[in-house]
Amino acid sequence: MTQKERIEKSRSLIINAALNEFSAFGYKDTNIEKICKKYDISKGMMYHYFRGKDDLYLECVKIVMDSLYRYLDENKLNDENIDPYDEILEFYKLREKFFQNKMRERAIFEEALLHPEESLKESIDDLRKPIKKLNRTYFKTVLSKLELREGVSKDMAERYLSTLSSSFSTLLSYYAEKEDKLEGVFHSIEDLISMLIFGMANT
Repeated sequence: MTQKERIEKSRSLIINAALNEFSAFGYKDTNIEKICKKYDISKGMMYHYFRGKDDLYLECVKIVMDSLYRYLDENKLNDENIDPYDEILEFYKLREKFFQNKMRERAIFEEALLHPEESLKESIDDLRKPIKKLNRTYFKTVLSKLELREGVSKDMAERYLSTLSSSFSTLLSYYAEKEDKLEGVFHSIEDLISMLIFGMANT
């Protein structure tokens, strides 16, 4: 085994352990001592790669954010003929598809967005910037195909959709809590998106 391979193996061991612990217990109830003891990782090796708990946690958040960004970017629709509503719907479905079998990643992603440690908010926001930019660019393209109601500007609609994308998983978890199959979850997404975009009352 080369030195590079040993480094990658050691770092991967630490990251995998950290993903397990942070996703199961959250930032506050996870500590370096516990990770080292539980996964037989020496403190020397741990601190060789990471300065401490914050550094390790942010690396886990970065891994999740980067993986989600790549998935969204590679799988987003790029069809001029598709209905804009369907295009928005499919974009939200992509998030659920990504997290469907990634419970660790979902837990870390949701905590980082919804319950971030105060001292880490700025760093987490920096890690989110590529996804936020991707969202804005995508929604701007889709909104150019829609005729918005009076009083709603493209900028307002874009910010609305971008804001929803951050909290969509939480909204869906309440809306589809009884669903245990992917098909059922997707039906719930369609219903939820329909209400979010078109409203639920005649005006």
